[in-house]
Amino acid sequence: MEIWADSCDSDRIAPWSWGLLAGVTTNPAILSTSSHSTSQTIDLLLDKQPGLVALQVTATEYKGMIEQAQILAKRSDRIIIKIPVTKCGLQAMHYLAGSAIPIMATAIGSVKQGILAAQCGALYLATYFDWMKTRQINPLHVIHDLLFQLQAYHFESKVLVAALKHEEDVLAVLKMCAHAVTLPPDVLDAFLEDHPIAKQAAEHFKPYIRRIGEIT
Repeated sequence: MEIWADSCDSDRIAPWSWGLLAGVTTNPAILSTSSHSTSQTIDLLLDKQPGLVALQVTATEYKGMIEQAQILAKRSDRIIIKIPVTKCGLQAMHYLAGSAIPIMATAIGSVKQGILAAQCGALYLATYFDWMKTRQINPLHVIHDLLFQLQAYHFESKVLVAALKHEEDVLAVLKMCAHAVTLPPDVLDAFLEDHPIAKQAAEHFKPYIRRIGEIT
């Protein structure tokens, strides 16, 4: 399972830059919180961690999506383009995938959207977990059915469950074997916190370590 940070704060991402993260996801709302220009923020995200950086097009029409995606893709081969699953978005995905530009389909709230995006060549399918919950859609059912159909039809697209807000939701998604999750920094901190058993074990072994000395 891949873990992505859902943030544009390069300083908050830095503690996990040693290789844990598959990448960083952003969207216009996240980028609007940066104290730097959008261009500077993109450069910092690429510099502070070795993974991918997902950037969303702001255009809503086909031609604009293509133009923005091509500009972003030229900045780095570690940039993956986020495109909402709309009629124009699907058309843009198909064209860009044919040009070997990696795509993360976003704003997915149904199995139908996910399958259509996979058919159009998206590498990642970003399902909006909390958005589904607030609209009385069971996100776990959608994710389960999408994973099943991707496997049944032999698609290689990965289901990325986006912006999980609670650790229990992360664990529920893990049970379903989703390919990837995006976590905001506070959830990532909590998810990576040392387990009490690990802390107790460390204390338990301290006297034995003193007795045997450091292993060299």
